[in-house]
Amino acid sequence: MRWMIFIVLGFLLFADTVYAITNATLSTQVNRARWTGTAGAASRVTEGGNISNVNISGVVQLTTKWADFFGTVSGAAIRLQDSAENIVYSWAYSTANGSGEVCLSTASAFPGPTLSGANLSAMNTLWSLGTIDNATNTFNTTSSINISGQLISGAPASKLQGSSSFTVVALFNGTTTTKNAFAFCTNLNNTGKNYANEGVHYEIMVPTTPSAVETYYFYIELET
Repeated sequence: MRWMIFIVLGFLLFADTVYAITNATLSTQVNRARWTGTAGAASRVTEGGNISNVNISGVVQLTTKWADFFGTVSGAAIRLQDSAENIVYSWAYSTANGSGEVCLSTASAFPGPTLSGANLSAMNTLWSLGTIDNATNTFNTTSSINISGQLISGAPASKLQGSSSFTVVALFNGTTTTKNAFAFCTNLNNTGKNYANEGVHYEIMVPTTPSAVETYYFYIELET
């Protein structure tokens, strides 16, 4: 008599809890010339004994507290690969067929895992944003955004002006004592326009401390 021995093998897949958002690989950076405000000063003539009423209007001054980034996303892919980047399978990603988010943060590791709408008062203090062009007057509306399956509703947001299609959402991880707790995010848009009506996939405005150089790290999440 032959005995048939059946061996049942059980395979258990373990998944680390990780953010789907990942570091972005950047290509070239081209800085646009900033406005210098060097237009000639207006003038009026006067002489001794004159008393003149001169009203001043249309005054524009360049902010020292905010910077803007915009661009396209190309060469992206969804992959099954190991820690040594050996690829099992790769799917080409296109913003025309998928969605996602781009985020900027001063932190070299994304400030998760739990995010909520940013504390604007803390942002004003950390970046020395003053009372006019500050976070409170900039993120003056609310919006929702989904980061790695976490829907964040009613977060402080800023609808960019000019011809921009984008709304920037200000988030943080609950810490109010460090810039690295904050992230500034927007949804990818395949048909988006930047402030100058140029075709881009994202545009994000971020705070900068006056008279200081600020380093921002780019993060991207591809959704299918």
